Amino acid sequence: MGLLRDRRAPTELNGRQKEELQKDVILVSLCKDRAAYRQQLYEEGFYPLEKAKGITLYKNYEETKRKIGSIYQRLYREHLDKAIREFHDSVDTIKVARQLSGKAAGEVLTLPAAEFELKERATIASMLFRPFENDKTRVEFVRTSARLCQLQETRQPKALKRKMEQFVAVGDNGVLSLRKCSKGHPSLEVFSLPQCRNGETVDHDPGASRSEEPKEVQCQHTYPIVLHQPVCLICIGNKEFTYDRRMRHIPRKDVLNKHVETHFRLPEYQMEFQCRHPHCCAILHGVSHFKRHALEIHGVSH
Repeated sequence: MGLLRDRRAPTELNGRQKEELQKDVILVSLCKDRAAYRQQLYEEGFYPLEKAKGITLYKNYEETKRKIGSIYQRLYREHLDKAIREFHDSVDTIKVARQLSGKAAGEVLTLPAAEFELKERATIASMLFRPFENDKTRVEFVRTSARLCQLQETRQPKALKRKMEQFVAVGDNGVLSLRKCSKGHPSLEVFSLPQCRNGETVDHDPGASRSEEPKEVQCQHTYPIVLHQPVCLICIGNKEFTYDRRMRHIPRKDVLNKHVETHFRLPEYQMEFQCRHPHCCAILHGVSHFKRHALEIHGVSH
């Protein structure tokens, strides 16, 4: 029992060891006898073989099957015990080699266990690196592949990798300026951006000097009726939020749905309400009408 206490010890034979087991001389001879008995029964017209119960040939066939099963189990246990002994004979050598390598136990690289969301994908992954032993395994592989083609895993969000540069914000006469710091160059490239107030873009005269006040301001709304990216049509009408928060992009439908559901828990959305888009005055009734209106009018799919 001491050999089985190590959790790293093998608990079953691998594919190569099973192939060696099936090549045993006694097993091969008995399998040939079983095949010969089965062929004789087929030639005498017994199909299925259960129809031949009671005759001598069928008894010999069943006795040969029992011998094959008994011998296979005995040889399997013997080969497994041998594999366990070989493991314990070599495990100390592995530990010594690891210690002589100079690496600490925590520095030894081990492959992480593969995790699969779908059972069918895990089954196929375990079958790909092994040869098909019989037709039953091939049929199982094909059926599992067919089931996997009809399934879909949860979408994994991909982080947006953007090249960020260093900017310094400078306010001058109400105009927001950004200074771009170039690496290796002491000079600064200065350019101005329009300033946003309450969701409106304020365009200043680029020719005016810094000491002069802007004479004329032109305001343009930046809330299109048809939105080119999914946003919350409730938050877009909240004037207490900043423009960035009102136009926050929510690319995942499941996240957008959960966010909208939190709004509809409020009492004001349990009855008729007006669309919160700054340029829309449609009257909506419930969450279903809201989502249909969002798709048909504003192009936002929930």
